[in-house]
Amino acid sequence: MKKFTVLATIMAAGLFASNVNAAPIKIDASAVPGVTGASMTSAFEFLTLGTFNPLSVYTPSNPLAGIQNGDAVKDVGTANVSALNPLSFGSNLGGFNTSWGMKVSWNLAGTAIVIPNPPSFPNTTYLGQFNAGSVDFSICSTPTMCTNVLNLSITGSQLNDPLSGAVGIEVFGKVSSAMAGVFFDASGTDFATKIGQGEMIFGIASSDIFGVQNAPTSDFCRTPTGALKAGAADGDLCRSTTLNSVDIAFVPEPASLAILGLGLMGMGFSARRKNKANA
Repeated sequence: MKKFTVLATIMAAGLFASNVNAAPIKIDASAVPGVTGASMTSAFEFLTLGTFNPLSVYTPSNPLAGIQNGDAVKDVGTANVSALNPLSFGSNLGGFNTSWGMKVSWNLAGTAIVIPNPPSFPNTTYLGQFNAGSVDFSICSTPTMCTNVLNLSITGSQLNDPLSGAVGIEVFGKVSSAMAGVFFDASGTDFATKIGQGEMIFGIASSDIFGVQNAPTSDFCRTPTGALKAGAADGDLCRSTTLNSVDIAFVPEPASLAILGLGLMGMGFSARRKNKANA
């Protein structure tokens, strides 16, 4: 079971948490060039990425001192969507995993959090607090023929249990663009239409991270042939972590709710993930 603790930065959480649960959405991949045999899916609550291993790239501000709190960090990686989580048994998946698939590119940027090793842990813990970057969604008719259909601009993140060995992370963002005719809310309103009318749609990605005590090294920034890996530069220190079963949900809300902060969405979505794990 995955556990999450939301940072208590908004006093109104108890009053408004019920308003920010993940909202059901639908996808119609038939609007994507090259996709045949697709149809509108039934409403589903969130989509799940298979376990994947993003590259964490740390840029020390003082190379002699190593990684310090506040240094720049990036997480980059690509994963396939492994499941759409429908609201009822036997729901229509609209050809997902038969006529089309979905790929997610993970490009996060933020600052390093370094936690010195306590007596019970052998190594220092390295984490990232992300407040920029993007999570980009593509629908694929073949593994190599993919079309970008939605972009999520990252605005923040939160962590819990940093010394547990399996850190919970939630990454928040705002949908900055969506291809017309692909993503819909449960009532059938196109995300592209909502954005065009000025409505804000938020997203939240939630997972556990393993390997947070893997020490970043310069060697890990390079491929076996010595070339720099994508996202890395000379002087960087890199390592890989494991993100386990990343759940991504969308939260269409009136713009007036945005002032409540994305942490409230984390509270609502985390509760649903907990219920899913206990089911």
